[in-house]
Amino acid sequence: MTSSQDPGSGWVPQAERLTAAQVDVTDLTGFTAANTTIVRSTTLGHDGSDSLEVTPAATGTTVDTRVAVGGDLGAMRLGMQTGRRYRMTGWIYVPSYDTGTQLRAVWDPRLAAMGKPVLKTLYTYDAAGRLATVSSPGETQWAFTYAGQYAAPLVGMPNPQRVSQVSRGGAATVANATASTPGPDGYPTASVHYLDVAGREVNTATPGGYIDTTEYDRFGNEVRSLAATNRMTALGQGPDAARWLAELGLDGAGSVTRSRALDAVTSYTPDGVDVLATTGPVRSAVLEADVADPDGAGPLTAIPAGTTVVARAHAVTVYDEGKPDAAKYHLPTTERVGATLFGYDPAYPDVDARVVTTAYDPVLGGTSGWTVRKETRVTVDPGAGGANVTSAARYDSAGRAVESRKVDSAGGDARTTVTVFWTAGANPDLSDGARCGSRPEWAGQPCVTRPGGTVTGSAPAQLPTRFIQEYSRTGDTRVVVETANGQTRTTTTGYDAADRVTSVAISGTAGAGTAVDTVYSGYDDATGDLVDTFTKNTSGVETGRVHRVFDVDGRLQSYTDADAGSTATTFDQWGRPQTVTASMVIAGTTVPAGSKTFAYDLARDPRGVVTSVTDSVAGTVDARYGPDGEITSQTYPGGITQATTYDAAGAAVARSYTAADGTLVYTDQVVTSTHGQWAQHSYNGASRTYTYDRMGRLTGTSSVAPGADTCTLRGYGYDHRANRTSRTVTGGATTASGGCQASADPAQTTTQTHIYDAADRLTDTGFGYDAFGRTTTLPAATAGGGAATLTNGFSVNDLIASQTLDGTRRSWALDPGMRARSFTTETLVGGVWANAATRLNHYDGDSDEPSWVVEDTSQGVAAPLTRMVEGLDGGLAATTSATGDVQLQLVNLHGDVAVELAADLTTLVSRFFDEFGVPEAGTPAGSGKDRYGWLGGAQRSGEALGDVLLMGVRLYSPGLGRFLQTDPVPDGNASAYDYCNADPVNCTDLDGRWGWRSFFAKVAKVAEVASWIPGPIGSAAAAVSSIAYAVSGNKAKALEMGLTAAAALVGAGAAVRAGFKAVRAASKAQQGARATKTIARLAKRHAATSDARLFKKNLSQAEILAVGRAPYLRNAFRGTAVHRATARSAKYRPSTWRYEYETRGPDFVNGRTGHMIELTTYKSYASHLRRGGACPRASYALYAL
Repeated sequence: MTSSQDPGSGWVPQAERLTAAQVDVTDLTGFTAANTTIVRSTTLGHDGSDSLEVTPAATGTTVDTRVAVGGDLGAMRLGMQTGRRYRMTGWIYVPSYDTGTQLRAVWDPRLAAMGKPVLKTLYTYDAAGRLATVSSPGETQWAFTYAGQYAAPLVGMPNPQRVSQVSRGGAATVANATASTPGPDGYPTASVHYLDVAGREVNTATPGGYIDTTEYDRFGNEVRSLAATNRMTALGQGPDAARWLAELGLDGAGSVTRSRALDAVTSYTPDGVDVLATTGPVRSAVLEADVADPDGAGPLTAIPAGTTVVARAHAVTVYDEGKPDAAKYHLPTTERVGATLFGYDPAYPDVDARVVTTAYDPVLGGTSGWTVRKETRVTVDPGAGGANVTSAARYDSAGRAVESRKVDSAGGDARTTVTVFWTAGANPDLSDGARCGSRPEWAGQPCVTRPGGTVTGSAPAQLPTRFIQEYSRTGDTRVVVETANGQTRTTTTGYDAADRVTSVAISGTAGAGTAVDTVYSGYDDATGDLVDTFTKNTSGVETGRVHRVFDVDGRLQSYTDADAGSTATTFDQWGRPQTVTASMVIAGTTVPAGSKTFAYDLARDPRGVVTSVTDSVAGTVDARYGPDGEITSQTYPGGITQATTYDAAGAAVARSYTAADGTLVYTDQVVTSTHGQWAQHSYNGASRTYTYDRMGRLTGTSSVAPGADTCTLRGYGYDHRANRTSRTVTGGATTASGGCQASADPAQTTTQTHIYDAADRLTDTGFGYDAFGRTTTLPAATAGGGAATLTNGFSVNDLIASQTLDGTRRSWALDPGMRARSFTTETLVGGVWANAATRLNHYDGDSDEPSWVVEDTSQGVAAPLTRMVEGLDGGLAATTSATGDVQLQLVNLHGDVAVELAADLTTLVSRFFDEFGVPEAGTPAGSGKDRYGWLGGAQRSGEALGDVLLMGVRLYSPGLGRFLQTDPVPDGNASAYDYCNADPVNCTDLDGRWGWRSFFAKVAKVAEVASWIPGPIGSAAAAVSSIAYAVSGNKAKALEMGLTAAAALVGAGAAVRAGFKAVRAASKAQQGARATKTIARLAKRHAATSDARLFKKNLSQAEILAVGRAPYLRNAFRGTAVHRATARSAKYRPSTWRYEYETRGPDFVNGRTGHMIELTTYKSYASHLRRGGACPRASYALYAL
């Protein structure tokens, strides 16, 4: 704990340690102890949410002493509960204010105690009290000047290149406009932001004349937006405007009517707090269910399912149904998502409605969800005739989930999860009370998470029980012990005195898996950056090191992987990546691995986007962008042009690849359903139609091959937990309309059925599982179709270690980031494993996508090399050798490598996959197939044996449509093994942790709320804070979602720190600009805004009300990263926002699961918290008092 005098007297840091014997927490709003009372202060302009007042005054002071309690959320620890006792130790950031209460510096004094520099961030102000400079430790200074009616700051970026014109200010001043100056083309590269009188951005005009529009209500809520592309379409401008207007039935309408049809609208309750409905722009969509004539006489005639209509996505939320009193809880109770048919009476009910209901009554006992503002029961597809898939939870009086029941759980079974919390005295729990009591300093923190019962239906019979054996002095998890079926594994996390993670070690008994080395973290004393991630074996010998170098602007300048593969990035005078050069060291010899050069052609696109990247071997990939920053075309080496078309909602709906002579190489086109899921898909003469149930799960596919008279129907059945119970394949004949008529011949139908135990494990013959639920054997039918069984071996942290299949063994080694460092393939010869050959992966950043691969390490410097070349959309565009052999990788709309084409157009290989990724007839074995195919655009590797894919931290089986290890994030998918909630067409889970896009996921979330303690993969992701998270953010997940960090849209920002990966992120963010328009606007708006103005002008009153009152914020930002927001719970509800301008940390992490949380808008994030979403963890950060 730190304490300081009142800010009016200047802040004087004082150390104070309160032990368990001194402090007894008796109420969330006050602390009592012998001779000491700590209560919230409401004086001196503070609202009491951040600071506490100690009475009597601390020794040596004459005024009340103010203290801030350190912890996960920068204020009162989340674990503090009524009647509990706590030890308050450690330091938090110390602010230094001047006599005018302006923040002058902030630092962490704990670093000094370690003998390290204190890393002060310094702030200065002009005479008007506005922020003038911000200086971060080890980085160049940011400067702000103000001009104009709105006193808007003009940002002076750091200038390490010392460009003379900029340093003299010659390029920083914009002249005032007159009637004739600068003229209509005077500022061709300028972006113009139009603000209303409240300082809200209502129009943004980017170079090229692209203008978007935003409207607000009286509370400051965004109620209408019109994207630049849709505005142009409404005006009849753009190359595709006439076609789109005709398709949408708007060709005869005026521009105002068109704009109203192409906008997005949000409505709120009269008080401006809750979102009542959202309506998207019109688009073509396929009906999922029949639409009946409502009254038998019109105005709407019956429309059969499968018909393409013009519709608008429509979501409606109802709040507080069944509440116990007259209070306003602002809790959603019914959420209905469907579509309105454009051109018909708006009063007609939404079509294809999918419904989720949420209850807050104590259905399992315990404390009412109305009291703690958390769901107690969630039902998907409720009501008569619905699936009524339900999960439930029980909370204690402190609002902690102590029990959760998954779908189809009756309680007391393997589908029930129970959590026991530490207590100050004896713990009454009958099973774990003996080990979860008498620790007052940990009271209220999770102790044990266990299943409610044993597994029925198969063996092994136990699910893991996780026990937090030890916490750090500030309450972070230090030792977690996991036991199951006689096996044990232990995860130990080390911290330094500043609570930074320094090591993570995972060990286990013989049956827990192959041992892995301990991971260590090293920090830069000058900046605090994480610069080294390295491993040591049990003998203390270093076994690998990843090293990063950042420049004075905090950008990643060089990256060296664990095997001396080095990638260096240079930047131009504007901070944009200019060159990336890769090399490696083999046997003491430096071997080049290629280079890339980026171009920003302002004459072609004055917005400053990346217009081309030239690879030293493959050649040039050239890109062009649409009005909203989406990539509309890319030209590859050899003259192949990729063209992508988007609908009014910003979804990519068509893609083609054309040779320079006009020959069509590949074409891909989809029409989505009213829920945005693919309904019709045509590609290279073939076609498919997809059907889904009301939970969004894929239930059927009709597949017609190009020019064929026959076709195939595939049908899928599921249980309530999205486990596939059946797969039926039926042959048929193509109809005149291009459909598929099923054959009546029983011989044309084959059916596979599956049975699962209570832990969602397959019980079919040939499947085997180890003590921790990892799939150790797969029968031949699902392991490549041969005669041999696939055997899997796993590391103690659940990652794949080895596979054996039909006389072949493949073994993986891990790098310090727990990525596939290399794999060795051996063959069984005379009963002995021989003929070993090793492939070595090299990485240019912290993602799990190799940048180049040494194909056979035994050949030394002469070893063949495969380089992966990415396009400007972030996807794989080509592979090359060290000097040539350019193979273009043509990626379809789903992200699969559909065609491999030599750059000289001499050879072409086509690949076809079914909806779950099973290779179809016509997909030959050959170059590249074993590495990248289904989802190959994201470099999901097929190099594992048995036709399974390396999908991040897990193995994925296309034949089964499920993962082979349990989900490291308890609520990441519908069940422990499910892939993407049974929708592989529209959802991806590239990292194996979190399926993105699912209507069904909400029920999974509630079913897991009592899973407070994650497994070893989750622990590593949350705690190691090294690879892919703490340094460059969750970029891989951002690329997967197509909603990358908005900082990539504004200046350099955090994304540039990732070197070459920044260009991927930036271009991908521009491609997904419509989906992230709100973030982008916030980023542009806040990138040059002092904190007090940020809070007063950019948060609406409704948003303030939604999260409670918050103080003015005085910790100005660092860099151009979008500010991050965290919240803490007080009286069981989020009450205070905290803003942190931080370029050096990960995206928000759910401390319970390690789940990365992507911030979208203030309101949506507040809604997430109000609905019981877990509060994110944040590193220690300054929060103004």
